[in-house]
Amino acid sequence: MKKISLVALSVSCMFFISCGDKAKEVAESASNSVSEATTKVVDTTKDVATEAKSKAAEMTKATKEKVTEVAEPVVDTVAGVALYAKCAGCHGKDGKIKALGKSPAIAGLSIETLASDLKAYKVGTLNKSGMGSLMKGQMAGMSDSDIDILSAYISSLK
Repeated sequence: MKKISLVALSVSCMFFISCGDKAKEVAESASNSVSEATTKVVDTTKDVATEAKSKAAEMTKATKEKVTEVAEPVVDTVAGVALYAKCAGCHGKDGKIKALGKSPAIAGLSIETLASDLKAYKVGTLNKSGMGSLMKGQMAGMSDSDIDILSAYISSLK
């Protein structure tokens, strides 16, 4: 009986030791599989996030361009007409006359160009067609806000 018990005990120990090694292998394999899967999920998530960010930037840019195309500047017509009164003597009531036969018509020019030119005349740094000193006098009493309103009004004359 002692021999059988001893053999049984030896076999049991070997069985448990073998199972322990096999269990370790299975655990390590499972751990490696989980690590690989986690890495794939993280990489895929990063790729999707990068793509989404890129598409969002493209959509934002396209939306801004569309809004710029569609939106027209708001023109304060009443203030614009009042401010333009002193311009009409040379440029005509619709801005289509060459002032004193020298400068080109101003109707329909861009707001940015008009505002830039009028502000430059105001400070005396612009002298298109030899009209610098005359225009400096015309612009002297206008604020930058007045010039912006006037530019929007002139730009709307077509």
